[in-house]
Amino acid sequence: MSVGFCDADVGRFEILPVAAYFADFFENSPHDLFVLDVRRDGRFVFEHINPALTKSTGYTYEMLVGKGPEEVLTPTNISVLAARYRACAETRQRVEYDVTAVTPIGEVIRHTILVPIVDRNGVVRKILGTSTDVTALRYTEAKLASQTHELRELVERLVNERALSELIIENSGDGIIVVDTELRYLVWNPAIESIHGKKRDEVLGKTVFDIDPGFANHQVGNAWRKAISGRRAEIRDYRFFSRVRGTEIIYDAISRRYTAEPARSSAPSAYYIRPPTAGVWR
Repeated sequence: MSVGFCDADVGRFEILPVAAYFADFFENSPHDLFVLDVRRDGRFVFEHINPALTKSTGYTYEMLVGKGPEEVLTPTNISVLAARYRACAETRQRVEYDVTAVTPIGEVIRHTILVPIVDRNGVVRKILGTSTDVTALRYTEAKLASQTHELRELVERLVNERALSELIIENSGDGIIVVDTELRYLVWNPAIESIHGKKRDEVLGKTVFDIDPGFANHQVGNAWRKAISGRRAEIRDYRFFSRVRGTEIIYDAISRRYTAEPARSSAPSAYYIRPPTAGVWR
């Protein structure tokens, strides 16, 4: 088979064999290419490799061509590779796989595609292979998979911790409330319902001053404002702790006095929806 080629500069039309074009493509392709000869006795022999393959693996033309894979490739991979070659030749189908190999330039992971070349009688006489170094890609994929697994474990742990915190809050004998930085109620537990008299459905989403307007210009309102800004505060009849700046305002149920202390880092906080300030009533 031949194709026509027209040289526009000289106006000459030449007939060149297709093989010449394939040879030129093979030699100049940026992809690693090789050709296996499928012998009648079932053996496979390297018939040709291109310069790109030599550059990426370190295997020279002399090291591979005319030799069987078992003579030059990584011994531990021979049985696997031979099975791939046979599958391509016997099924006359494309075969694709990854292989970890020790090459002259070191250990690499290569992604290989085998394509059967079938003669007029339907027999596979050659196998064209292309191989790509995917070492960095596979390591990145493995790292990403590991990080994804760790993230899923973290999310699961946080969900469990939040559920535990919510269970503790819900069953606490102390009245517990949580507000966000705009003093909107986020948590209002059953104990505070009994103490305050309002149900959570009446309170959640509303501000401290929506529920108790009298607090706006009261020491309680001032204490809430100080708490969400992280400042110390002393009030009567409430206990506040701020997660925004790490301030905790504690009510002493015996002395009925209030003091400010650093927030304990070990205190549970998984149930907070936004950086909140919370209070405990006793």
